[in-house]
Amino acid sequence: MIRWLVVFCLICPAAFGEVSVSDFGAVPDDGQDDTAAFRAAVQQGGVVRVPAGTYDLTLSGQTAVDCTRSVQLVGVCRDQSVLKAEEKLTAAGTMILFRPNARGKVRGLSLVGPKEIGEFGCNTLVHYGGPEGSLVVHDCLVSSAGTAVK
Repeated sequence: MIRWLVVFCLICPAAFGEVSVSDFGAVPDDGQDDTAAFRAAVQQGGVVRVPAGTYDLTLSGQTAVDCTRSVQLVGVCRDQSVLKAEEKLTAAGTMILFRPNARGKVRGLSLVGPKEIGEFGCNTLVHYGGPEGSLVVHDCLVSSAGTAVK
């Protein structure tokens, strides 16, 4: 019985409320788009770990990370775990969005929005609230040519 529990814990960490974006294919510092991996990780809810490195997210015309469930995005520290948008938007976009009634925490991350937004708007970190919703941001750096925190 204990052997099965150990195997289950090693195979399925999501069942216990904690995953890493690496579990879903995000690879830091490779210059490739990690948006799909972040989306899949936050859909699990719970704690989503972001290992050290720079992760590229695509915002143009979309919300990169749409948190419809309560989730904690936890990096190593804001100098080591970086989420970076493309340099210039081709359409309006949002980096991280917490939907109404989602309880969110963002800790130990740098969120770097586009340096140039031109005619397009950008929101880097957004929380819509709602009667049950909350957002806690701790030890983060948020920078963008658009609206950084809303």
